[in-house]
Amino acid sequence: MVDRFAGTGGVLRDDSGAWISGYARSVGRCDALLAELWAIHDGLLLAWDLGFRLVELESDNLEAVRIACAQSNVLSTSALVGAIASLIGREWKVEVRHITRDSNGVADKLAKQGRLLGMESTIFGVAPAVVAGLVEAEQRAAFAPPYIR
Repeated sequence: MVDRFAGTGGVLRDDSGAWISGYARSVGRCDALLAELWAIHDGLLLAWDLGFRLVELESDNLEAVRIACAQSNVLSTSALVGAIASLIGREWKVEVRHITRDSNGVADKLAKQGRLLGMESTIFGVAPAVVAGLVEAEQRAAFAPPYIR
């Protein structure tokens, strides 16, 4: 039997890619799309609660990006999708875009850690040891001059 327990996780970074906060949690048994939608929801909620009003949301799941941008009818009747739409509709600017999986390593590692946690989000004010080095590596890669990449 395949273990289908899923975790979610994500990271909030500043405009230079430095760690602001992170989050992770278990979402029980579900598929990758639903787990990604939970990660989007939790990330938006954390960003709002921390007072950010200009947000760039990135996901490596193209269908989740389409759903968040209201460009897909998949799960359109889901309460979770409605909650995401409600969050995005608040008084702030949220830009949603698709990124490659290899540029989303910190969120992926946090999601794997989330599988081991409870159903309530764990908030990390400081990058946990399991992702600390990767946070810095992704920051350097994302903000390196184009001729170095």
